[in-house]
Amino acid sequence: MQLENYSTKYQVQIQQYELTETQLQFTDYPSNNIQQASDRHHPIVCFNQERDLVCYFALQEHHEFESYSTHSSTLLLRCFSTDTRFLHQGYATAALQHLPAFITEYYPHITSVVLGVNMDNITAQALYAKCKFEDTGERVPWRKGTLMIMELALEN
Repeated sequence: MQLENYSTKYQVQIQQYELTETQLQFTDYPSNNIQQASDRHHPIVCFNQERDLVCYFALQEHHEFESYSTHSSTLLLRCFSTDTRFLHQGYATAALQHLPAFITEYYPHITSVVLGVNMDNITAQALYAKCKFEDTGERVPWRKGTLMIMELALEN
């Protein structure tokens, strides 16, 4: 698994990225999320060994969920997804397991990652828990339902 900062050279692969209607209940297409890219919003692409774009997410600094973290410097993981053609092959787990090393390399000042997962998205909750994200106990009303706030402490 290779995590990389998005660049326009991946635009064709991003346009070909597929999500199911069920996935779209909880996330958005990477192409829509990339439009929000800024010095605080960092799109990340995840490739398997064959260089297929298998997962996507964004890391955001100075975000609306900072107050839910006990750490002083945190990133928000948002818009996480796996291309539907690559579901149930371990890529989401691999991407999240590579996340701490990626953050240490590119964001060495960061001490934790937070995310909001829809309370109805039991599959994603289990995935994040498997990858050492912990339920903070916080619940936040959101556009598509109530979010469970989860956090991954980093050992920097």
